[in-house]
Amino acid sequence: MLGERVSIVDHPWTRDMHRLTASVHFAGPSPGALMIECSNRDACRVAELLTGIPHHEVNDDVLDGLGELANMAGGNLKSMLHAGAGLSMPCVVEGSDSSLRICGDRPIRRFAFGCRQAVFWVTYVSER
Repeated sequence: MLGERVSIVDHPWTRDMHRLTASVHFAGPSPGALMIECSNRDACRVAELLTGIPHHEVNDDVLDGLGELANMAGGNLKSMLHAGAGLSMPCVVEGSDSSLRICGDRPIRRFAFGCRQAVFWVTYVSER
């Protein structure tokens, strides 16, 4: 999707109020959510990889790019879930006074991924 080789990296997740989070939510027989988190700087790099246009600060194109990345990853995951699973529109949370929390006691799987251009975390939260 990014034209880059992406692999799992050993980069611990920490709470960071200067991080963007894009999410899509699954409905139907496999409810849950997929979140992609990265720094503002790395979100700009993702947008550049998607559009070919350099971005030096977060703007609508950067937010849309990160949302589209979550949408593509969620669409790929949806194809592996139960038939009839629904996928929401992507949502992007930004700002130092915002956070996204998926409520409930659910299994969480979080992995850090990296490429030459960026590091980002992919988190999958399911009800099963």
